[in-house]
Amino acid sequence: MTTLRHLDRMLAIASALTIAACGGGSGTDTPDNGAPPTDNGTPPADNGVDDDQGAAGEVSHVVMAYDDATQVTYMVQVPDLAAETMSSFTGTSVPKLAVAVAFGDDPYFYVGSSDGPAVTRYEVTADGIVEDDEVSFENEGTTATGGYQSNLILVSRTKAYYIDQGNSQLVIWNPTTMTVSGTSSFDSINEVGARSGISGFPIRVGTKYFYGVGWFTMATLDVLHGAAVLVIDSADDSATLVRDEDERCGYSFSVVEGTDGLYVGTEAFGAAQHALSMGTAAPCMLRFDPDTLTFDDTYQVALESLVGDVPAGTLVPGPTAGTAYLRALDFATLGFTLDEWKTGGPSGTSMGNARVLSTQPAWAWYELTLGDTPTATLLTHARSSAATLGIELGAGQRVIPEYAGPRTHLRSFTGNTYGSVGLDAQGNVRSAVRVVVTP
Repeated sequence: MTTLRHLDRMLAIASALTIAACGGGSGTDTPDNGAPPTDNGTPPADNGVDDDQGAAGEVSHVVMAYDDATQVTYMVQVPDLAAETMSSFTGTSVPKLAVAVAFGDDPYFYVGSSDGPAVTRYEVTADGIVEDDEVSFENEGTTATGGYQSNLILVSRTKAYYIDQGNSQLVIWNPTTMTVSGTSSFDSINEVGARSGISGFPIRVGTKYFYGVGWFTMATLDVLHGAAVLVIDSADDSATLVRDEDERCGYSFSVVEGTDGLYVGTEAFGAAQHALSMGTAAPCMLRFDPDTLTFDDTYQVALESLVGDVPAGTLVPGPTAGTAYLRALDFATLGFTLDEWKTGGPSGTSMGNARVLSTQPAWAWYELTLGDTPTATLLTHARSSAATLGIELGAGQRVIPEYAGPRTHLRSFTGNTYGSVGLDAQGNVRSAVRVVVTP
């Protein structure tokens, strides 16, 4: 049975995830021609880097563990992400929420933070983690470089992006020289009274990156608008925001790959909001053409209809094109019916808003076959929070975090294949990296 103490812990996690979803800014290679990809958005072994500079050496990992109580992020070094490995709040710390990215085959990793407009490069040596260099985006108007790990994109050794949501721009920078190369603007995603967020699990198709986009009101967390996708093309550094003209679905953080285009779906938060307030947009899935960058106005699937009419949302990329995962709420694991959840709080109020409900460890995994008539098959995977993020370690390795009260479990997801838990970490983890230690 879920306890109120447990709900308090989940509320803290929900708050942190909401902040991350809103990005760091608060005020802040040949083209693929749209051809259907074959890797389902999975990074290649070299992490998409053309000029591999990998060196032989001891492999280690750095986990970015956020302490919500002190608002500090610890850079915790662990030798391996293996079964029964545990970590605690130790090591170098930085203020506020910080995220990291790395190529995975050298000693360096790059850290952005909600504390300021800089990205800092760190080196992992035999003596520990040392600060190496820094690049500031202050002159570009950026006020913070936090968010999800997906806000930072390492394209190559000489090009990287920071998605500055607050200013609706890409900041282009060089991870070798640690200098700014320029900016690229896109249509504003910011609106009065609303918060915008981008996907924590984007996919890559050739030179293009596809991010789902969503909006909710700051006052009530009500879902706003319809589906939208932010498309970034590293071939020309362009960024394009595409909205569904019919304003279907809403809170469309999920983008996955089919054999006939991409599929864009409502995230579990949107599904939970619809369950608690039926007047909001129902969670659904649309088809998107990666070549013409248009939504298919003839295609719309209600996600709940695929899983027995229970709240369903969050599409997760699968191991092959045409397959994906879908998360759905398991009321038996939750321990409450929907009506009990709505009235089980103090004085008959709700036990928690949509963010709290979507972060309960009670969401099942389904295998989803995409296409004109999609089908979903229940899997035996452990129930967990529906806030499914993709954490790129580097060197083609990926994990997903599962939030469990004050701790985070990192589960292997390389090749978009559901694996085993490799780390039980203290704190809230939304990024980790692989490094090769400098002797």
